[in-house]
Amino acid sequence: MSTGRVRTKKKACSSDQSPDNLPLRSSGRQVKKKAAEAADDDDEASEKKYRKCEKAGCTATCPVCFASAAERCAKNGYTSRWYHLSCGEHFCNECFDYYYRSHKDGYEKYTAWKRIWTSNGKSEPSPKAFMADQQLPYWVQCTKPDCGKWRQLTKEIQLTPQIAKTYRCGMKLNNSTKTEGSDQCSMPEDLRVAEVSDHWWYSMLILPPLLKDSVAAPFLAAYYPDCVGMSPSCTSTNRLPGESNLVKLEHLKSVPNLTVAGMNKYFQPFYQPNECGKALCVRPDVMELDELYEFPEYSRDPTMYLALRNLILALWYTNCKVIVLEAKDRIGGRVWDDKTFKGVTVGRGAQIVNGCVNNPMALMCEQLGIKMHKLGEKCDLIQEGGRITDPTIDKRMDFHFNAILDVVSEWRKDKTQHQDVPLGGKWEEM
Repeated sequence: MSTGRVRTKKKACSSDQSPDNLPLRSSGRQVKKKAAEAADDDDEASEKKYRKCEKAGCTATCPVCFASAAERCAKNGYTSRWYHLSCGEHFCNECFDYYYRSHKDGYEKYTAWKRIWTSNGKSEPSPKAFMADQQLPYWVQCTKPDCGKWRQLTKEIQLTPQIAKTYRCGMKLNNSTKTEGSDQCSMPEDLRVAEVSDHWWYSMLILPPLLKDSVAAPFLAAYYPDCVGMSPSCTSTNRLPGESNLVKLEHLKSVPNLTVAGMNKYFQPFYQPNECGKALCVRPDVMELDELYEFPEYSRDPTMYLALRNLILALWYTNCKVIVLEAKDRIGGRVWDDKTFKGVTVGRGAQIVNGCVNNPMALMCEQLGIKMHKLGEKCDLIQEGGRITDPTIDKRMDFHFNAILDVVSEWRKDKTQHQDVPLGGKWEEM
């Protein structure tokens, strides 16, 4: 009995040439590995042309450096890393090194800014905060009625109220107000502007924008600027070197009736730290409950919302005007002075203003030039003819008056709104 040999088909293998022109055998796996390496080399060569932002969710496929500070700035080309501020605002690694490395020319500017920021603010003076506060260009809207497009200024131009009021597309802001060309408004708007209106744009911000030279700054001098939406590097929010927030607060408390230019003395829009409650005041560093319900997207970081809200309140209170509509031919309704007595002015239906701050009555008296008399702890009771009531009788009447009020208050505790009765009628009943 014999057995036959079965020849198996050998796998094909490739061969390379050695330096001695001798064939070298290599497996199929090595061939695939070399092909993959060649493909990776091609990808790396293409990536050298540009690099995407590493921030997850960023829509910028080809970022552009807004700083242009370093001589080797990447512009819109390749850099080893893009630093993300928003979906439309990035700076390259070369500009980062220009300010952050101690041997670079921009390091001194960064450290000077850092000293000011740490002396006034509470947040970390990071390189990203520096770039956002000092290097990020402003945007301005065209004031032409049929245009209204947003244009980005160069980082050298500081936005002023005059520029915001008079800017037109193509306007040269360095030396004159002439425009480049005849119809610059026909140029399309930057595509990044449309992204700002989407709700996700705010969630992609690394740092919230902070206001400079805000009108609210004089009202919020006792707060850290960056906690209420203002930049600590701004002159209006600067503190003296070495002055702590507690020392500053004690100084503000020691100054009676601290007023702001253009502000009525009876108006105070914001609470001051460790201050008792006042009507119509808000805390500038937190959102109210109704604000959180209306704008839940700012609950995680309310800095951007607080900056705009505090600014609006400051503008409103500074320029607030009251219009009084009188139904009769005289000023005042319940407030009506009777001067028929001999040299004595008696208030007919006069009312006591309890708390003048944020009180509309106090504001109207201020605007009409009607002086209010400040009542102290002792208030004399005037009888007919201008005679002062005997202090003993006055004290006894005050005791009985307060006792009646206490009795009425006890009676009112278990009553509903429908069971309410006039106070005078209840007094007569008692």
